[in-house]
Amino acid sequence: VDDVDEPDVGLHRFTIVSLGQRQVDDEGAICYIYDPVFPTFMKNTQDCAAWTFQELSRTMNDSSLDTLTTYLTNIVMNPSETKYRQIRIANRRFSEEIWLTPARGLLLAAGFVEQGAYAELGSSSTLPRDRVQEVSSLLFYFERWKTMQENSA
Repeated sequence: VDDVDEPDVGLHRFTIVSLGQRQVDDEGAICYIYDPVFPTFMKNTQDCAAWTFQELSRTMNDSSLDTLTTYLTNIVMNPSETKYRQIRIANRRFSEEIWLTPARGLLLAAGFVEQGAYAELGSSSTLPRDRVQEVSSLLFYFERWKTMQENSA
């Protein structure tokens, strides 16, 4: 977000960086959040998801949340379809609503990595069962978080 019309709203600039397909660095991190104010790294899927939910609560709109739900649901329902696990980053809707927002953290938590022009989850023809279960769990907690946000509004 380059401009904000509300004078009391500040910008939070950060970059979410994946370490690769379930790669772990020397400190045990699977994901880094480069933030000049609050630098941090995530050591597990739950930490990535928790950070993402915190950021989403401040920035996302219903359309973006629905788009993210659709991507995750398609992966869980169709684990052998690579078209749901290989998303073109230049896709305007995906880029603006997911990849360039805190929602990217949830995809990284699921194991997505940037491969050239695509965000990809898994390189095999069928996503392994444990990975499908992990994405399903993230989807469950994401839906639960969305419901809590709606009820508190």
